[in-house]
Amino acid sequence: MGHIVELLAPLPTFLTAIITRSLLGTVVVGIVSIMVLRFIF
Repeated sequence: MGHIVELLAPLPTFLTAIITRSLLGTVVVGIVSIMVLRFIF
């Protein structure tokens, strides 16, 4: 069950990196997505 976080967290992170081209935005979205997924799962 713990591997779901590692598999789902990169998806919004990659989309943010492609759309915004912002390193800070990508890092923030990656950290927030891991926090939310760990809270849910």
